[in-house]
Amino acid sequence: LLGISGSLIMLYIFNIPLNVSSYTGLIMIVGIIAENAMVTVPDLSLNTWTYFDIQGDLEVNGTLNLSPKGHTTVSGNTTINSAEGVVVQATVDGVGSFIDDGISYGASGSAKVQTFLNNDATGENFWMHMIGPTVNNATLGDFDLTTLGTYAYEYDQPNNEWDNIWETSTSIPLCKGIALSVEGSQGDKTINMSGPLATGDQTRSLGYTGTQTDHYDVISNPYPSSIDFYDFATSSSSPNNAAIIENKYWAYNGSNGGGNWTSWAGGTENRNIQVGQAVFVQVKSPGGNVTFNNTFREHSDDPFRGYENNFLKINTYGGPVSFSDELTIRFDENATTGYDDAIETKKWNSWHEDATMIRSIADDGTELQINVLPTSSLYGKDQVSIPVHFQCGHDGTYTFEASSIETFEPNTEIWLEDKLIGGSWIDFVSSPTYVFSATPEDLKDRFIVHFFGPTTIVEDVANMESTIDIYSFRENVFVRNNTNEIIKSIKVYNLSGILIHDIQSADQRLNEIWVSDKMGYYVVIVATDQNVHNKKIFISK
Repeated sequence: LLGISGSLIMLYIFNIPLNVSSYTGLIMIVGIIAENAMVTVPDLSLNTWTYFDIQGDLEVNGTLNLSPKGHTTVSGNTTINSAEGVVVQATVDGVGSFIDDGISYGASGSAKVQTFLNNDATGENFWMHMIGPTVNNATLGDFDLTTLGTYAYEYDQPNNEWDNIWETSTSIPLCKGIALSVEGSQGDKTINMSGPLATGDQTRSLGYTGTQTDHYDVISNPYPSSIDFYDFATSSSSPNNAAIIENKYWAYNGSNGGGNWTSWAGGTENRNIQVGQAVFVQVKSPGGNVTFNNTFREHSDDPFRGYENNFLKINTYGGPVSFSDELTIRFDENATTGYDDAIETKKWNSWHEDATMIRSIADDGTELQINVLPTSSLYGKDQVSIPVHFQCGHDGTYTFEASSIETFEPNTEIWLEDKLIGGSWIDFVSSPTYVFSATPEDLKDRFIVHFFGPTTIVEDVANMESTIDIYSFRENVFVRNNTNEIIKSIKVYNLSGILIHDIQSADQRLNEIWVSDKMGYYVVIVATDQNVHNKKIFISK
């Protein structure tokens, strides 16, 4: 066999082991894997995507072994004659991917799909995972339950609760998600399911009847490849899923050691639902069905991927127990400062009472995991300040790690304020990691994230003037010096002309001053070595 990256081979009958990691990828017109032969895509030691694509039919009499980061697309029919002839492997590094255009099976033909569950629990503690069947005709026994070590639950939508299930013969149909609770002593778990692969239309009936206040239900990706959730949820014809569910999901991220809910609503980040992954969806109307079809499938080596503008993610982790959580703050022209059901997700608490959690608070008090603000506010003259609540179950050292900062325009400033520690703010742009000590008794509303939009606009750069910005947030006033002037004093007056505060020699780039716990308007006067600046501000609770 001769070939280079992307080489096109008219026909080849594989009768010896072939490791496709010798190539970036192979494209074939027709492929036949002979009995007892194995094609592996790629070698596990190769940390890169490798593909093995068939532009016609594929006949498998041996084994097509798809390692993590290995994917195969068959444009014609796939015939599997051997037992476990197609194997989709999963490890801590990811999962393989297989996309077909129709599958038929010989008398002994079947496939095997793995699901890898990371387990960071210790001793008799349990770690939760939400997963679904990866082959047709699965039963609860296929989820590799261990007596007194693994417990399974199905979601009872009408009663908004999880019911324990234990009969190994219980049928778990495609597209249905369940929860597994795995004891720490079990360690990491790899679930192997053998049977026919899911292909074509697959339908899930949702349990919402219209009488419950809870409009959520659990679905799972039935295919041996990821799906694009956006395409799935917004499809408006054949199938019309958009009439049934909102374009958002919640996934429990126990499989990567977080112990919290990861959510997604709009945008392009985190669009993919990976092989065997179950998620909660928000149901619009009662009595509905959602349908998966082949057009939603997509190769992906990571459950969450993508890129969008004005998107900040804050991940928090640390302490003596391996919990983590994440918060997303982004900006959208369709957003308000309150809760926007179509593009935001509410914060769901962890199943673990001692979990580490982070959330944002909307102006109307809604606790959010994805907080979306109006784009216009980012480009206004004043700052955007977003309260961030943090809680932990153990004394320890914790970390905030900010990412996706590059999605903002140059010169955008993002600052983290730690109200418990006080002092200077943390510049997330230049120092995206903040390490701090915390206890369960700390005030939850400890942090504020401040955004300052770009200070320069290319078209107007010739007319730009440096300014001293004066603005308020709740009970505080902020003075930001964008000039070469030296601030000599900052004075705050109430509307009766009474001097409330007189700060001398406040020559810092960013000054924060507590004004009052009484709502109302105040006047701030900033004197520099060259000018006097003033502004009326409003103090709120």
